Amino acid sequence: MRDRLETDTSAPKHPRQQPILPADLLSPADLAEARVFCSDPCLRRYLRATAWDVDKAAAKLRETLIWRADYRPHEITHDQVRSEALGGNTFVNGFDKQGRPIIYLIKRQKTENPDLNVRLLLFCLEEAIRLMPEGVEKVCLIIDLKEYKRSNSTPISVSRFTLNVLLSHYPERLGVCAILNAPWIFGTLWAMVSPFIDPITQAKVRMLKYTPPPPSAPAAAADGRQSALSTASTSLTSTTTTTTTTATTAPRSSPLLELIDPHQLIVAYGGEYGFVYDHDAYWAGAEVAGV
Repeated sequence: MRDRLETDTSAPKHPRQQPILPADLLSPADLAEARVFCSDPCLRRYLRATAWDVDKAAAKLRETLIWRADYRPHEITHDQVRSEALGGNTFVNGFDKQGRPIIYLIKRQKTENPDLNVRLLLFCLEEAIRLMPEGVEKVCLIIDLKEYKRSNSTPISVSRFTLNVLLSHYPERLGVCAILNAPWIFGTLWAMVSPFIDPITQAKVRMLKYTPPPPSAPAAAADGRQSALSTASTSLTSTTTTTTTTATTAPRSSPLLELIDPHQLIVAYGGEYGFVYDHDAYWAGAEVAGV
C-alpha cells in the first residue's frame, strides 16, 4: 500500500487507482503533514478497517487526508473550544489497563453550539492520540448518559455527522466504549445510528449501569483538581505514579474496574483517583505540558 502514496498524477487513473496523497489538492505544508500522518501503523489501521482491501483502504485514506486539510482537527486549540469545555463534559484523563488514553464524555446541559461540541471531541481525540504510549493506537471512551433526556439530546443530524467523522477518519481508533446509565430514551437515538456502525465496532460498545455512592471524602477530590493531560504527557508510568490525590475507594464495585485500574479511574466512577474537573487548573496544567 505504501507504493500507492505518491504516483505520477499526469497519466489518467482509474478512480480506484488514485494516489493516496492528493498532491493536486493540498498545499505544500499540508502535503508534508499528510506524509507524516501516513505512517505504517496508520496504513495498517486503514487496511484493517477495509478488511485488507488495498483499493478501498487507499481511497478511504485519501478522503481522510482531504478532510483533515479542510477541517484541520489537529490544529484545533483550547481557545477555540474553551466555551464548550468549561462545563467539563468532555476531557482526557488517565489510561485503561491496556494503556489506552481515556476520554470522558459526560452528558450535562444542552449544548448551545453542537458544532463546537464536535470540535471539542475531536480536539480531545487528537490529544489522546498524541498521548498514546508507544505501541498503543486506540482509546477508551466512557460516555455517561445519566442526565441524558430529550430536552438536552444532540440533534440527530449532528450525531450522524460525528459518527461519520469518527468511522471514516479515525478507523481502528476505538478500543472500547462504555456507555453508562443510558435511559430508555437513548434507545431511540441508538436505533437510528447503530445501523451505520459496523458489527466489529458495535461489539466494542458496552452498556453498563453504575450508581456512585454519596461523596464521603471531599478533601481527596479537591486534591485531584489537576491536569490529567499534564500528568499523562510525560509517560504512562508517570501517570500511574505521579499524583497528589488521596486514595478513596468507592464501596460499590464499578463495572469500569474491569477495564481501568482503580488508581486510574476517578472516584465518581468507582475508582480511587480523586479527580474533580476544574477547568482553569486542568487547562493550566495542559499548557505547561505543551498540549
